[in-house]
Amino acid sequence: MHVPALVAADIGDLDSAYRYFLKTAEIDLKAKYKTYVGTIFMGGTHPAANGGAWMTAVLGFAGVHADAKRVMIDPRLPSKWRSLELGLEYKGDRFRLRVERNSVAIRPDSTNRGAHVFLVAGSKFTVPAGEAVTVPLGDGGTIATGNRTSETASSESQA
Repeated sequence: MHVPALVAADIGDLDSAYRYFLKTAEIDLKAKYKTYVGTIFMGGTHPAANGGAWMTAVLGFAGVHADAKRVMIDPRLPSKWRSLELGLEYKGDRFRLRVERNSVAIRPDSTNRGAHVFLVAGSKFTVPAGEAVTVPLGDGGTIATGNRTSETASSESQA
């Protein structure tokens, strides 16, 4: 069920995405699909479903994607969640991300070697090694007015 959850999150149908996410995440938590013959357990775990739940949370709800140039974060939290926190490794450097309804916090590890570019809700931010960056979000996960870096403003004016 993680593919329908990812698609639903991608198109903004967060209620459906959350329903599909729960089906995937709870498959081993609820004994609905466990099979016993007498006292012998005949079922198994569902590691692919567990991976699908992780993918839905990270790629769908947190909206984290990366390419060779940057990490992109386009958050879409379900209405029942206040926040989502996760670890990220990118180009050998480590980060903690905390996605909330009104902000995205990016905390680089103190051992990171350099600055990295993050695109948060469509706006570019440079995260220096060892310096946390919090990006305020407005309604609907957009960047709050007046909180973009000067680099973002100058790159947009050149476009």
